Amino acid sequence: MAKFIALIGVILLGAAFVLGVTSTDGWKGIRAMWLVASGQCAPTLVPDPVFMPRDGGCKPVASLKPAPKVKTNPDLPYAAILALTMANPLALGDGRVVRMQWKFMLEDLLEDAEAVPQDEKARKDLVDRLIIKLGRDSCAMLPASFAQDCRHRRTGHDIGADGLTTPILVEFEVTYSPTIAVGNFPKGNASLSVFSEWIDLPDPQASTLAARVETASLAAQDACAAKQNSFGNCMISLLIVGHDAPPKAQLVWLAADVGS
Repeated sequence: MAKFIALIGVILLGAAFVLGVTSTDGWKGIRAMWLVASGQCAPTLVPDPVFMPRDGGCKPVASLKPAPKVKTNPDLPYAAILALTMANPLALGDGRVVRMQWKFMLEDLLEDAEAVPQDEKARKDLVDRLIIKLGRDSCAMLPASFAQDCRHRRTGHDIGADGLTTPILVEFEVTYSPTIAVGNFPKGNASLSVFSEWIDLPDPQASTLAARVETASLAAQDACAAKQNSFGNCMISLLIVGHDAPPKAQLVWLAADVGS
């Protein structure tokens, strides 16, 4: 398989010279072809606010369905993005996010036989590598009963901490598509609005980030189910799970305006 991929790479490189591909756009096209041949998809530098995940052929798994028309809300400027996300259960993006924060000492992430480097630069490089790996693995913290799909969005950390005397605060952000359906939107000609509510969730009292995320996500699902019973639909737009603070969630739902 490796030889086959290498052969495809040589062919594409040769095609670039035969076709006279010297522009930036031309090389982007050749790179995209190589990524497809190697089983990867060309990354989107600035993804759309709402987008579909891509299949093995780097094509969207489905087309975005139009969102219900909703009234503008100055208190919720991204109401249209939320409505579009709710209308597309497989969609990812700004409308469905889980943000996770964790503090750790550097030695907590090292293998048993691995020592903390004494050189400052080597130590910083090690921290960067470990945090990048944690970011790539962050989707695995979401239980299957909460998320059917997930993509890592970003990872950040406190560069002022060294992980030796002061713990490093790292934050992961992922976007997900829910396992449980959002529900049904109101029928008829009533004017619709997106409503939002922040709720505090019980502190999981767990010692690991994965356990805290699992407990918080299931509690958020229960709260959203209660909204579904009242309004027919609900989505967890943002779930925040901190290191030492109770988690909280933003629930959103579509409903007819009072008096419409």
